[in-house]
Amino acid sequence: MSDGDGPGTPGDDAPGVGGDEEGGALERTLTELTEPVTLAAEDPYQREALLVNMGWNPDAVPLDELPAAFESIFSAAEQLLAATEDPPTSLEEFVGLVSTVGDLFRAIETVRESVETLSELTEEDVEQFGADLVSVLVTEYTRNNHPLFEQIAWVLTIYETAAWEGRGVADGTTLRAGGPNAQIAFERLGPLLTEPGPTLKEAYFGETDFAALSVDEAAAGLDELLPRLATLIGTTGIEAWATTNVESTGEGITALDVESDAVPDGAEPVGALSIAVSGSFDTGDDDSENGNGSGDGDSGNGDDSGTLSSRFRLTAVFYFDPTAGEFSTVLEPLGSASYRFPLGSWQLAFQATARIPGLAITPDGVSLEGVDEGELRLSTSAEKQPPPDSEFAYLIGGEDATRLEIGSLGADVSTTLSVPSQSVRMVARAAGASFVIAPSDAGGFLATVLPEEGLATDFDLGVGWGTDKGVFVEGSASLDATLPIHETILDTLTIETIDVAIEVGGESSSVPVELGLTSSLSIGPVDAQVRNVGLSATFSVPQRSDGSLGPLDVDLGFKPPTGIGLAIDTGAVSGGGFLSFDPDAGRYSGALSLQIQEVAVNAVGILKTPLADGREGYSLLILITADFPAVTLPMGFFLNALGGLVGVHRGFRAKRLGEGVRNGRIGSVLFPEDVVANAPEIISDLRTFFPPKPDTHVFGPMAKFSWGIPPIIFIDVGIMVSIPTWKIALLGKITLGLPQGEGAIVDLKFSILGVVDIPEKRIAIDASLYDSKIAMFDVSGDMALRSGWGDNSSFILSIGGFNPRYTPPDSFPELDRMRASLSKGGGSTSVELTAYVATTPNTFQIGAGVTLEAEAGAASVDGELSFDALFRFDPFEFVVDFYAKMQVALKGSTFGIEVDGTLSGPKPWRVRGKVTIEVVFLSVTVNVDVSIGSNPEAQSLPTADVLGDLHQALGRWATGPPSCPTTGPRS
Repeated sequence: MSDGDGPGTPGDDAPGVGGDEEGGALERTLTELTEPVTLAAEDPYQREALLVNMGWNPDAVPLDELPAAFESIFSAAEQLLAATEDPPTSLEEFVGLVSTVGDLFRAIETVRESVETLSELTEEDVEQFGADLVSVLVTEYTRNNHPLFEQIAWVLTIYETAAWEGRGVADGTTLRAGGPNAQIAFERLGPLLTEPGPTLKEAYFGETDFAALSVDEAAAGLDELLPRLATLIGTTGIEAWATTNVESTGEGITALDVESDAVPDGAEPVGALSIAVSGSFDTGDDDSENGNGSGDGDSGNGDDSGTLSSRFRLTAVFYFDPTAGEFSTVLEPLGSASYRFPLGSWQLAFQATARIPGLAITPDGVSLEGVDEGELRLSTSAEKQPPPDSEFAYLIGGEDATRLEIGSLGADVSTTLSVPSQSVRMVARAAGASFVIAPSDAGGFLATVLPEEGLATDFDLGVGWGTDKGVFVEGSASLDATLPIHETILDTLTIETIDVAIEVGGESSSVPVELGLTSSLSIGPVDAQVRNVGLSATFSVPQRSDGSLGPLDVDLGFKPPTGIGLAIDTGAVSGGGFLSFDPDAGRYSGALSLQIQEVAVNAVGILKTPLADGREGYSLLILITADFPAVTLPMGFFLNALGGLVGVHRGFRAKRLGEGVRNGRIGSVLFPEDVVANAPEIISDLRTFFPPKPDTHVFGPMAKFSWGIPPIIFIDVGIMVSIPTWKIALLGKITLGLPQGEGAIVDLKFSILGVVDIPEKRIAIDASLYDSKIAMFDVSGDMALRSGWGDNSSFILSIGGFNPRYTPPDSFPELDRMRASLSKGGGSTSVELTAYVATTPNTFQIGAGVTLEAEAGAASVDGELSFDALFRFDPFEFVVDFYAKMQVALKGSTFGIEVDGTLSGPKPWRVRGKVTIEVVFLSVTVNVDVSIGSNPEAQSLPTADVLGDLHQALGRWATGPPSCPTTGPRS
């Protein structure tokens, strides 16, 4: 019996049952079981951690009374352990042992009495506290010491995970937020002993009568039961897998298509469980143990030892008949054994695989009728692998000459025996092979066009004969080569390369061949290139030798180019572009950039066929921008560019656009720069932001403005409207440089996205500061707002994130702190400032921090100062976490002080925390916990109408002309 499973077996010198080993085991058990309580009695932080694990709020439980109660339990447990070391031999000693046990239970009762001292707790709360404490102690003990028992408890539903309702007191304080991760179902212990069947049925399926179950409900119940069974089996060292998705098999479950005529016609598969046992050992190693041998048959020492391996798997597929309310099970065993051993440079193997006839377990009994009748497969194989100093088993020809390379060479003979049929097959295989033509052996024209590394054809080839299919060929071979030509015709047309692609084998009996030509054309100021355009041909062998070439049939077709490029330079007009094709994906994309005198035109396009839902048609996205000399506008502004985006059968993803704001990729939409060179990145971003969406269309104008002479502010803005969903997105990008150029003292880049979803009655705003600096400081940060009206009324605003104690909605984006950082001296000195502010209808949050790191020779300084404040309005309360640290290291000696605390209130005012002082090797920590005032009902403050105040403030906003006249470019 393993350690911890029960009393140990006495050794030769043990006194017998009831001796020291039993006392030692009991002592270990009680010590490990009560360890969380022991730690809680000694350390306030461990006490707080215990309450958190129980699901209780440490701020609402009387921690001051609990240490004495926990200490009583610890003391009584020690007395009981001491008593077990010397078992009672008289009635008086036995009565004393019983009294000690009573002391332990009375000590546990003191915990209950301590909890009862909190007047707001009900009797039900006190009972729940005790149940949660027992659950944490028992479940943690079994998880750490008896994992097998833990999994048994999960299978029997003694342990459960459920959604518990939280508990509170009259002042609104949360006492119990949820509960332990694993809860003991005390109410189920009795029924499991008296009526285990109905109890487990109700626990897993919600019903005690299967006649009331649907197929989905049966699958849902097995979805709870089977994984627990698989985990339980796995703790014993046996592989196990479970699934209720019978359409996609998991690892180890390959028999989900098992069928049986014995299963009722109306029954449907609802789950499967598979277990496997395997082992191997080396026959030539006397010191090896079962299960630890090598599985590859290579002993690694050059001797003739072999490896014997075996594996047994049993798969159970469960069916449910909703009409009769009954389950059926089909079992399929599968076993295999193999023996591998080396013989010189060859590896020989013998293998036997047997699918044993399965059986069906139905309400009518056990049956073998209609189940797969089984199959036996015997095989022997020989394979020559490459030697350690080579990549090939055989190399025919020189290493730098024309040659045949064979990675491995082998052969196998197999026979398959079953009731319906018997077959024998013999196959010879060459794997990882390649035929290489070296240029040095070609001569003449071929030597000039072949690649320097030679022309290689890779292939895997097998030739065999079988009683069931005669002579057959398996494997595949392919040739994919690019032949450089570089021949110019009439000083205008240049043949750059010829691409040849041939593929033989695979599942298809046809042989596709592609021949492509890459050429360039230069006529005056225009240069063009067409890549890989040519012919495609598919060769096949018709059944009646009536192909287009007699015994062969060939299907010729046009091979479209994979890309077209164009460049022009006439003085007045210059630029270029490209168009690429991906016929397999049905996608065409391209970019164009032209400079027409003082106007720069850029365009990007994407065409996709068919529609996303499979219908005939296309989705199209076109982005066009035009930059021109600045046009003067009022108030010192200038118009520098216009543009627009049109999407047919395309929508926009607000979430992806928001991410683009935070990572700066929104620049791929708002007037992208150098579109030809950056086309792959821009096209990828546009496909992400504006995906195909049938029957939805997007259009939006864009404009670029500037302010100042010379301009110091640039503003890019675009409005995207989706029809008929009527979602509106405002995209903006602002850059500020003062002064302009590389020496700017202030260089800010700010992007923003605002989305209005009229049908859903929602507003979302995302903004980000990126790649920016103010003087010597790099600055960055994110901002987001989410608001709704009508039935979705809500409001959340955050600049730089939230207080760590606050959990935002899952749909709210993760924001970076507002940050300003400075690093000098190659990183030897760094200063970083962070801050955030956030508001919700019931909270206000603010925080800031500064860190300092500096090094100078053998001295270093590490400092930090921060605070996080969270205010709640109804009921009114606040909590401020603060932290300060200053540490100086000099020649290996450390001096420092650290303060970590929390201020909460207002009634009572409470300060908790610790102060740590470190001087060289001496460290002293002082814990502080001070409360001032009573704890009456919390006060409530009026809820602020944040959205209304914001609307009123925006309504008063006005603009006016600048105080000093400025001049700008003429319109």
